[in-house]
Amino acid sequence: MEDNYYSQLLNDIALCMKQGNYQRAKELVDAELKMPYVPGEVLKHLQQYREQLDVLLRKEKPLTVIEPEELEGMLKGNYQQANNALRSLRSANARNYLEQIRKCLTDSDIHHVIRAMVLEVLVEQNVDEQLDFERDGKMITVIPAQLPKVSGQPVLNELMEALDKLLNKNPSFLQQAQILALNLAYDLFPELLEHEMVSAYTYSIIRYLYRCYGENEQWKQFAESQGVDETALMELSF
Repeated sequence: MEDNYYSQLLNDIALCMKQGNYQRAKELVDAELKMPYVPGEVLKHLQQYREQLDVLLRKEKPLTVIEPEELEGMLKGNYQQANNALRSLRSANARNYLEQIRKCLTDSDIHHVIRAMVLEVLVEQNVDEQLDFERDGKMITVIPAQLPKVSGQPVLNELMEALDKLLNKNPSFLQQAQILALNLAYDLFPELLEHEMVSAYTYSIIRYLYRCYGENEQWKQFAESQGVDETALMELSF
């Protein structure tokens, strides 16, 4: 499992570099360098990437304020364009973009996780306006100021702790699982994680990871050891 993990990690970093998404590449590198153990050869590659990224990020253009009419197109663009739009919104007064944001939050052509991140900017800025959010073909009416940040949900902390309890002997696997937990929270937002579902979230994420590695038999053994009822789990797709 670990060989597959490190191979995929280095491939993901290389892809981010190729796409010019240097900030995401740096996040991946930094997260892995914080781990208590990294194989020597992998560590060498990570340190090389870190040196390259330090140079590349210094050369990047400073953040510029985008015009309201640019917002929708950037959110529909590639990861870097969407990320730049989100950074610009966070640094500006999002209320100045409210007309465009209303349209974006109901636009199914914009990935729902990107829309969730836009909504989170409004949460951060305590925007007290009633807005509609399209999710899975239905409209959800929300007031951002009344919502918690995605990462600030108490149930998310419960989920992280549940994963840590089960996976702490495999730090790399645990790290991936906790990233997926945050992804799940964004996937569901503006609906919030439910306390009663923590067990189902936990084992659904772990099953998803085992399947990603093609280790179905290992999952079955793990599930049996934990007495997991698979009929109660979620079919995740990220």
